[in-house]
Amino acid sequence: MAHAHMSSADSAVSFGASVPKTKEYMDSLVRPSRRQFEHIAQVQQEKEVQARRRAREHRRRRSASASTSSRGP
Repeated sequence: MAHAHMSSADSAVSFGASVPKTKEYMDSLVRPSRRQFEHIAQVQQEKEVQARRRAREHRRRRSASASTSSRGP
């Protein structure tokens, strides 16, 4: 039972040691300029539109093939 307690304490120590590195990394990140941010947002929006279009086409093809196969010979 004491061993289980030590392993949880060890994981707490290793977690505590990783926090400063994470903070250091987050602090090192540079914000994009407003122009870069707007470009990123536009590209993301276009990707979402394309993904919705592909999903819609996929559903349409699936339902068309399901109705064709259910007709029988």
